Amino acid sequence: MRILVAALLLMAGPAAAQQRWVTAWVAPAQSLSDVPSLGADQTARLIVRPSVWSSRARLRLSNAAGTTPLVIGGVFAGVQSGGAALVPGTNKPVTFASKRTVTIPPGGQVWSDPVVLPRQGPAMAVSLHWTGQASSGHAHSPGTSYLTSAGAGALGELEDEGVFSHATSAVPVLDAVDIQPAGDIPVVLCLGDSLTAGVGAIPNARDGWTNVLERRLRATGWAGIVLNAGLAQDRNPAARLDRDVFSLSGVTHVIWLHGADELAADASTDAVRDGMVRMLRQLREKLPRAKLLLGMLPGADLPGRWPLNVQLRALPFDGMIPFDRVDAANPTSFAGQLAMGEVIDLRLITGPGSIRRAAAPN
Repeated sequence: MRILVAALLLMAGPAAAQQRWVTAWVAPAQSLSDVPSLGADQTARLIVRPSVWSSRARLRLSNAAGTTPLVIGGVFAGVQSGGAALVPGTNKPVTFASKRTVTIPPGGQVWSDPVVLPRQGPAMAVSLHWTGQASSGHAHSPGTSYLTSAGAGALGELEDEGVFSHATSAVPVLDAVDIQPAGDIPVVLCLGDSLTAGVGAIPNARDGWTNVLERRLRATGWAGIVLNAGLAQDRNPAARLDRDVFSLSGVTHVIWLHGADELAADASTDAVRDGMVRMLRQLREKLPRAKLLLGMLPGADLPGRWPLNVQLRALPFDGMIPFDRVDAANPTSFAGQLAMGEVIDLRLITGPGSIRRAAAPN
């Protein structure tokens, strides 16, 4: 019997590999208490650009900052035509355990059932309706999404843009998209605070350092995924490791750039370092197959950054990213973000030994 099972697995070949999920897009969740135009009984049309497309996807919805259950009254996934308009015929309903509605407990998350996308496009449009008040999501993404007016009800099945009259940089509720690629591909998770989140980026320009890195990798023929798990004002990064790192699928590399927001909030250099040491232990334990690359903080003239970099260089990482070489440019400006993306040695990701071992299937 064992021989028969092994033979069947070998015969499955690519079909078996295709069942493996990898995360292709993330938007770390935080409180949305200050987001304008966000209300109850509302539908959002969220414009999502996965790093790599596939014909099958699943969505993760989050109520991470919620204090009460969040009722989702309907979700659709389609292909963006432009603005909030969809390519006709692409908008498909998304289910959760075969049901159109789902309730997310306070602090919780839920994955959808797989959804088949009829075609690929420059961007996916995820339309979702909540009946109460959405309080969790990514508050300041570098892209534009759309909202109906509060109280408009469940309108996600519409393919035209007429009812989506409010533009927003927020991404309510949706915090991750997984795909099923044809085979194993590398997944680079960029974990950080405001510098990584793209504070000050030009809307929809994709000009943050993680975008620059992805374009440089693509130019070499690299066909992996780059994820931006940056979160503005991230002063307690350890609190989101489980949600924004360990629960993602197929991560093979982590580029970790932290400390700027904590130092700006008057945390001591020693406290930041000690917190990062504890986080490093967790990263090694939970992601034993991932290559961990540590980013040095740019802006040596800002309080605490140079002495923190000195201490961080002694930590046992697999490689170091010299972001501190771009001190001549404001790291939150376009020029600074461009310089940060350009300073990364691509061989840390593409060269021999760039993956410690193949990532374990989820």
